Amino acid sequence: INEDGLAVNSFVSDCHGPIAKMIREQFPSVYHGYDIWHTAKRLRKKLDKAGKKYPKILAWTNDLVNHFWWSAQSCNENPDLLLELFHSSLFHVLNVHSWPRSKKLKTTFAELRGKKPYPKAPTLASKNQKCLHLPLTKRVHRKGKWFSVGDADFIVLFKILTDTRLCNDMRKCEKFLHTGPLESFHSSKLKYLPKCNAYKMDTHILMTMLTALEHNHGLTAPTTSHKVAAYSRAQKIYVLKNSNQRDTMLLKKNILSEVVTCIGENRCCTFDLSLYIRKAVPKTFHMTEKPSKDDLLSKALSRMPDK
Repeated sequence: INEDGLAVNSFVSDCHGPIAKMIREQFPSVYHGYDIWHTAKRLRKKLDKAGKKYPKILAWTNDLVNHFWWSAQSCNENPDLLLELFHSSLFHVLNVHSWPRSKKLKTTFAELRGKKPYPKAPTLASKNQKCLHLPLTKRVHRKGKWFSVGDADFIVLFKILTDTRLCNDMRKCEKFLHTGPLESFHSSKLKYLPKCNAYKMDTHILMTMLTALEHNHGLTAPTTSHKVAAYSRAQKIYVLKNSNQRDTMLLKKNILSEVVTCIGENRCCTFDLSLYIRKAVPKTFHMTEKPSKDDLLSKALSRMPDK
């Protein structure tokens, strides 16, 4: 990328320490953010593990993960606000939905926090220290699986949601970045370059170009969306998901029309594919040189007597 002179404003990866260190030391001008999907997956994994011993935590897992997604989307690229919105769930699970005057509860949180940096004291105005959902019905208040401050399961939940390393990683999700478009590109690439087949380098380059054209065209193409029932491996249930279909048929027809025109006019489109090959393709990917058959036979050992 640097050789081609491309400007990189931000870099997204999963929560990987060595990558973060490399970007911080070697590319200080590049913003490094964490993929929100991977961070939410880590949160769900921690909650699912605790939910095996504390079923009440398991009942809140989906809501807490969804709340993290909402917090990252609503924080206006402010990492402190992101954590404050996310840690407001600690009040919600206690059936406390407005806490500007809950000094006793805030003191209890400070005691549970100890020397850890999170959760920090609320910085929002008093009128904004409340849940933003609609008023709950009496039935929800009565039958909700609420926690109590002194319960063992709430203490475990508090430790998970205020874990220092997890919270520091959440701070890097403030721009709500994820690798969805890149994964969509690789998924489209499998149509033209399935992994079960082997292709020459020139075929690989041309099919990658075609995939890039289709992907970039699909970013602005009209999209039709409808709900489908899909199995969620994370939640282990069937859920409704959006199925988005982009109309790329016009692009393909234009490409085929241009190819037919070139054939009819006896024109040949040539590409210098050597520009896209930075290093010579080795004959083998092994580091050692292949020995001759005679050398291998001379070194071969057998327990069977020679006939």
